[in-house]
Amino acid sequence: MSLRPLRPGVPQCSVQTLASRLPLVLLFALCGTTLAWGAEEEVSFVRDIAPLLTRRCTGCHGPTKVEGDYRLHTFAALQKPGASETPTLTPGQPEQSELYLRLIDENESTRMPQLDDPLSAAQIALVERWIRQGARDRKSTRLNSSHTVISYA
Repeated sequence: MSLRPLRPGVPQCSVQTLASRLPLVLLFALCGTTLAWGAEEEVSFVRDIAPLLTRRCTGCHGPTKVEGDYRLHTFAALQKPGASETPTLTPGQPEQSELYLRLIDENESTRMPQLDDPLSAAQIALVERWIRQGARDRKSTRLNSSHTVISYA
């Protein structure tokens, strides 16, 4: 049985032709879905990390109070070691970054924040992801690395 084109000049596909192409269509659909699920959104310093540090850390490590000779009220200050002289951030390596290690420390006397509850698992995971992604400050053109990006209200 031959199918007649619905529109003149446009060939009609048979059921067999469609069935033979279905696995290829499904493969492309599944690959696209897998790539979308595997894509990890980039963590933004200004959008994600700075507000977290503002709420949880600047009370002791800000422009006025400086515990452990460490400040993190600007991105530039965040990168400088405190009294321990241990690198605060090792981009791509949270396990080598003092900031991350202090957040996950089980010892209450060295875990940060000290005078408050620990960060939630989701907050720690966000900091870890940011460091793993390179601990960048993808700032807008209005900000520079020494500009105060963490506000104090």
